[in-house]
Amino acid sequence: MKTILVPLDFSTCARGAARYAIRLAAQTGDKLVFFHSTFLEIPTRSSKEAYQQAVRREIEKQTARLDKEVNGLYRAAALPRDAKGDDLLVKFGLSFKDNVFEAAQETKAQLIVMGTQGASGLSKMLFGSNTASLIAASPVPVLAVPTGQRFHPIRKLIYTTDLSDIGRELPVLFPWANAVGASIEAVHFDYGWNHPDNPQARFDEVAGRPGAPVCRLQMLKADIDQSLEENLRRYLDKQRGFVLASFTSDRDFFEKILLGSLTRDLAHKLNFPLLSVRKATL
Repeated sequence: MKTILVPLDFSTCARGAARYAIRLAAQTGDKLVFFHSTFLEIPTRSSKEAYQQAVRREIEKQTARLDKEVNGLYRAAALPRDAKGDDLLVKFGLSFKDNVFEAAQETKAQLIVMGTQGASGLSKMLFGSNTASLIAASPVPVLAVPTGQRFHPIRKLIYTTDLSDIGRELPVLFPWANAVGASIEAVHFDYGWNHPDNPQARFDEVAGRPGAPVCRLQMLKADIDQSLEENLRRYLDKQRGFVLASFTSDRDFFEKILLGSLTRDLAHKLNFPLLSVRKATL
């Protein structure tokens, strides 16, 4: 059983992602940890004991609020809440990102599920908000769920690939696909550039490893007048019951500004769940 960390800030966006996580866990049997990061201005002249008491009171207050929130989320999802099936965790600290990473480490979480506002929100998030910071630096895969996204049984993971790193990337998706009973559809858009010799044979070798789910490679001729994001989005518009998997690279500031990224481009009009995995963690 895996552990899924679900940050909650009591917003509509976060509630939607939490309901998605609840239904996902009901399908996979994974454990949920609902997490809240809080901070309270405490006078610096307070004694150490007074400061610690204020922190404890704040954590207790927010834990009670989180418990009430989670009860409401299960009711909204029309599912019973099993007290043994989830945990509550509240951390006090100024940095949301640091608190989430500490929580993920403490709970040994294998996935973080967070909400995004979709068309405008995720675009903004990738330029400095909480989810952006997590996607950019998280040692744990992040599943971004747009507001209003209902949970549907996941039939396939769609994995975009340039064919250069299939041996490392594809196996990472095996456990996720197996957990939900989904297949993996690797999609490559051919712009007429050189690619590795006999990519289908290389793909089949990796896809044939023990424990692999059903895997298919789609070699699609790209419309050279459209960007990769446009070609992919046109393809995704015809798909149902999927999660898009993206492997993100760690790059410096100038590369981010000048080169952009497929993950960022897709984020501008996100209307499907996006699983982001940092290549540096492979």
